[in-house]
Amino acid sequence: MILKDTITVRVATTAHDRWGQPITTYEDTDIPAQVFPAGSEDPDQRLHLALTGRYRVIIPATAPEFSNSSRVVWDGAEMEIEGKVQTHTAQGRPHHREFTAVYRGA
Repeated sequence: MILKDTITVRVATTAHDRWGQPITTYEDTDIPAQVFPAGSEDPDQRLHLALTGRYRVIIPATAPEFSNSSRVVWDGAEMEIEGKVQTHTAQGRPHHREFTAVYRGA
C-alpha cells in the first residue's frame, strides 16, 4: 500500500492541577496516510455558514491506536473523526484502517 500523505493524530489528555482545575495537554503522533476527498457542503454564503469537507483517510494497520475523540491534522487543517476507526482485513489479517475526517471551516 502506498501512503503518500502524512497526518498528525492529536490525542487530548486531561489532568488536574493541585486546585482541581482541568489541564488539557495534547500528544501529537505523525502517521503515514492516504487522504481522499469524500464530499463537501458549501452552504449559501448569505447565511454565513461554514464549509464542511469530508475526507476518507487510510492508515496502516500497524499505526498506533486512537479513539474517535482524537483530532486529525492534515494539510494545516484540524479535523474531527466521524464515526469509528474501522480495521479492514485481507486474507484474515489486518491490512489497513479507515475513517472519515470532517473539516468544519469558514
